[in-house]
Amino acid sequence: MPNNAKFYHSKGLAYQDTKEYDKAIIMFKKALDVSNDHIPSLYHLGLMEHKSGKLAAALESLTKVLQSIGEDRLVYESRGIVYQDSKNHQKAIEDFDKAAEIEPTYAEVYFERGVSKVELGKLSQGKYEDAIEDFLYAEELGSKNAGVFKGIG
Repeated sequence: MPNNAKFYHSKGLAYQDTKEYDKAIIMFKKALDVSNDHIPSLYHLGLMEHKSGKLAAALESLTKVLQSIGEDRLVYESRGIVYQDSKNHQKAIEDFDKAAEIEPTYAEVYFERGVSKVELGKLSQGKYEDAIEDFLYAEELGSKNAGVFKGIG
């Protein structure tokens, strides 16, 4: 067994690419056993935990990444999507807000935030204007996501 975090991380990525998420999780955890500060493995572990439906574990892993590296658009967006899938749309919106502050011209974060705003609106019989604004802005920024047009409609 190699004592090299990058070796296990690479194997984890290979399993991730073939959608063998549980095997990927094992490899990313092995990488972290070798080097508990290997942030790429921690980030991908969170992604694979999300794909495997282990939402609480994914939130924990992605939160640790943010605690280790500070603010990062991609990590906030990834964690926001996990919150979204956990039906915690308020927390998702907070993460998407942070992601948009960091990279204001990244279209997909507005789409995702709009989705959570729609879901919050459904729960509280609220207004959807804010969600529509996000979808329109995502389109303006060049999003090719078909969900943007569905959200606008």
